[in-house]
Amino acid sequence: MFVGFRNYAKLFGNADFRTDVINTLFYAVLYAPLVVIVALLFALLLNRKDLKFVGFFRTFMFLPYVISMTVAAIAWDFILSPSLGLIPYWIGKLTGIQHLDLLGTSSTAMITIVLITVWKNFGYFMVIFLAGLQGISQELYEAAALDGVNTWQKFRYITVPALRPTFVYIMIFGLIGSFQVFDQVFIMTSGGPDRATETIVYRIYTEAFGNGKLGYASALSYVLLIMTLIVGLCVLVNNAHHEKEEIA
Repeated sequence: MFVGFRNYAKLFGNADFRTDVINTLFYAVLYAPLVVIVALLFALLLNRKDLKFVGFFRTFMFLPYVISMTVAAIAWDFILSPSLGLIPYWIGKLTGIQHLDLLGTSSTAMITIVLITVWKNFGYFMVIFLAGLQGISQELYEAAALDGVNTWQKFRYITVPALRPTFVYIMIFGLIGSFQVFDQVFIMTSGGPDRATETIVYRIYTEAFGNGKLGYASALSYVLLIMTLIVGLCVLVNNAHHEKEEIA
């Protein structure tokens, strides 16, 4: 039965949907820049020529990305368990805070999921940054050194502009991935506590397969698609604007 825009009207009038949007945007705004910064820092470190066992460290940093998110989420769920987990145990030993429940507290649950996802995915983006760094001509750095340019100035005026296409690629895919966050939420918190980690994709799942509201879930999916397109276009437009400024 065709219901027109009734599902969309119901959607935008629902307070729970606004909560899901806020949670998803909070996750995206926190995750995307953080994973870029962590990946870039490790890429700069592992791109050094004087570092020993560089192959081992690169493999070690990339290894979490190979692990399934489902497996990683289950493992972290045990590690963060208030009664059995290693992290709450050592936090209790060091600070005296006993049975700390990072995933069961509204103020820390989403941040904890973000940090776990950064740990899981930064190795992939690190490899991309490494490829970009190794594509920069060393003659530029040597010429800058002859002119007395310090390390920060080399990074600011040589490395960052040369990595701009890499930054754009990683930011777009990082944001798209953050809008699609589901596995870790489903396994570790089930959207709780008090909807603090309920995202749009998790809501689509519960509405479609839990409540049987396929039309409503479809409306949610279209809204998510539009949000993803808008964010991707904003990143591309911002990059184009910066490129025009540099040319000018």
